[in-house]
Amino acid sequence: MRGTGRPDRNVRTHAAGRKQILFFAGLVLLAFAVLASLSLYRKKESHGTISRKEAGRKLALALKDQEWIDTYPEEYGSLFRDKTAENGGDAEEPAAQNAEWYDGYLTFLAGSGYLEAGEDVHAWADGAFTRGDAMMAAEKVSAGLAEEYRVYGKETEETLSTEAWENFYEKFLLAADPERNVKKTAFTVFGTCKEDAGLGQWQIATSLGILRCEGEEVSGWVDRDVSALVRGNAVIGGGEILSDRIVYSNAWVTREDNNWKVFVGGIVRTFKKLPGIEAEDLNGQNGVLADISLEKGKPKDAVPKKETVEGRILSVSDEEIEIEGVGTIPMAENFHVYKTYGEMREEKTGDMLIGYDLGPVIVENGEACAALIARDLIGDSIRVLIMTDDFSTIFHDMAVLRSEGGLTVTGEGISKSVPAGERFTVRLGDELLRRGRITVRPSTEGKEIELTSINRLQGKPTCRGTVELRSTSEGLLIINELKLEDYLKRVVPSEMPESFPLEALKAQAVTARSFACRQILNNVYSRYGAHVDDSTNCQVYNNIGETGMSNRAVEETAGIMLYDGDEPAQVYYFSTSCGYTTDLNAWGTEDENPDCIAGRYVGSGDPGKDMSKDENFTPFIMKKDGGSYDSSYPMYRWTAEFTGQWAKKRITGIGTIYGFFVEKRAAGGSALKIRVVGSKGEKVIRGMMSIRRILGDAARTYYPNGGGKISGIDILPSAFIHIDETSRTADGDRVFTVWGGGMGHGIGMSQNAAGAMAEQGKTCGEILKFFYKDVDVRKR
Repeated sequence: MRGTGRPDRNVRTHAAGRKQILFFAGLVLLAFAVLASLSLYRKKESHGTISRKEAGRKLALALKDQEWIDTYPEEYGSLFRDKTAENGGDAEEPAAQNAEWYDGYLTFLAGSGYLEAGEDVHAWADGAFTRGDAMMAAEKVSAGLAEEYRVYGKETEETLSTEAWENFYEKFLLAADPERNVKKTAFTVFGTCKEDAGLGQWQIATSLGILRCEGEEVSGWVDRDVSALVRGNAVIGGGEILSDRIVYSNAWVTREDNNWKVFVGGIVRTFKKLPGIEAEDLNGQNGVLADISLEKGKPKDAVPKKETVEGRILSVSDEEIEIEGVGTIPMAENFHVYKTYGEMREEKTGDMLIGYDLGPVIVENGEACAALIARDLIGDSIRVLIMTDDFSTIFHDMAVLRSEGGLTVTGEGISKSVPAGERFTVRLGDELLRRGRITVRPSTEGKEIELTSINRLQGKPTCRGTVELRSTSEGLLIINELKLEDYLKRVVPSEMPESFPLEALKAQAVTARSFACRQILNNVYSRYGAHVDDSTNCQVYNNIGETGMSNRAVEETAGIMLYDGDEPAQVYYFSTSCGYTTDLNAWGTEDENPDCIAGRYVGSGDPGKDMSKDENFTPFIMKKDGGSYDSSYPMYRWTAEFTGQWAKKRITGIGTIYGFFVEKRAAGGSALKIRVVGSKGEKVIRGMMSIRRILGDAARTYYPNGGGKISGIDILPSAFIHIDETSRTADGDRVFTVWGGGMGHGIGMSQNAAGAMAEQGKTCGEILKFFYKDVDVRKR
């Protein structure tokens, strides 16, 4: 029908069909568009880039340890710190506060020729790692790798995709780290600064200890077993989660404010609930040891451990503990030490003080799981390792003892008597030692034990207290345990002449007592069951026997020590100054310098010159006279000579030696860094003791202040030195003269200055306050 103005049914049906087709076609096209966009997104994501600061950290750690990298900007200057100040940072703030986290890594790489820094160093650091960067780093580390990554022109500016970077880094690692210091390592992550504010922004607490992780995304690792590339204390990357089911093994658990506090991995985790432990499990104590199972970060079960043993700790190694009356117990794999009095914290194995019972050891299945330090105690005894005649080692082949009052010998299954005056001999490997240590004491009260197999300046030394003999794989140990005050009566005369004024001897006694207590706390000989040895490694003991004046000095200062706050002060002493003392930075280590130790002028008044500056120190050390307290002593100034040929044998690989240049001095002028220039290169000697050992020679003659000669000193008398070429030999070899001052490390109290001060009427207290800044002098 025409003319009606309405399409017929067939036409309408056909139109509807076309619309449906177009609708479905649109859906298909939309789906393709979505898929295409997702594909592009995935493609873009898989071809992401890595910034130079992130890449730089990984490259640097492939080449050097974290500690070495950290010191690089201080040693050679920073790319970023001055710029930070220019751009609004505070130039007066400490350098470490001004530094970017990537400073050391990129400064080292740019300074060593692995990368080339841009003009705007911050923008350069933030920029993407390029093919040109890869080529430059490759050229520096390996010729073969350089050829593989060689690019030209604009290609150098192309960014390296994440995939390409990973491929490059794998090859770079192989070339840069042939010793495989970087290892794929599995560990458990306990927390970040989010879980414990005591951690730094770029630190994580792990089963390996506290690790650095600058630039790495690690938040998803918490309470997981992970695997990542690790070098030393640094996580480099390549992380993957191995499991979300973990166990806090041998964790210490306490209850506080209705929360459970769990001490694990050096941090504290807080949980509302801890299934498996009830408040009753604490049994009135301030905590309980437990294994805690977690899944996806949530505690699932906790198993308390309550069996304990207790007694004096006789020795501690990395594998076992020896407890008096209990015997030797192996340590569990995850053994921990917890301080449970005062401020709770996890300690190190070395903090278990030898010779004392400071708390229980928790055991399970015959293994020590944890040791608790439940009380603060430095008792009145000390354990001394006796060294061989030449003080070269603590290990002996045999020990011969005797006493005018007879000896009583005890040990596991052993009890015997040795008649008065007869010798008791034990050799390494003897049956007597196979069951463990044996203890020898005088049978008659008031009598002493003669160490007949030992020779000292006084002859055959005798000792108070007891003598323990113990066999090790390295040799026989001889340990003298005695009262601290009796120990000091044989340290003071061995360290300071009896002819010195009483006030100087008293200052020596107080300093030696403070030093001994610090050594007990430091526990460096814990694996051998001792606190100190009898040599200059610690304090010289029993080289000279007791004297009247020395005993009086010890007795008149009984119990008096130097304190830095509540702790025994970290004190040192030495023979003679050059007119100045120095501080702990002279060792060339990263140890924090205590407040009581400072470089200072050793005289009345202060010239006010900074002796860390070479222009001030050099004329001072070349001047023979001075107004310091010990300037009249021979070793206040000394000179010596050596030839270029001698130096070439000591400092190899740089050809003929041309000169020695002190580039860095510690407080007071002690040499800290010497650059040695030769015909084929340069070498740097760092640290006071390295300088003294490398440049020392027992055959050299030293010419002290005021005349005479001294030889037989195998290291330089001190590091307060200036070196210069002064002449040539007949065959043209250079002759270098060393102008030096002082005897010893120069840290703390000069003994000869103390003697001179006492002669001028200074008291013991005045002497101590002079050398040790802001200390308290009081009884223990």
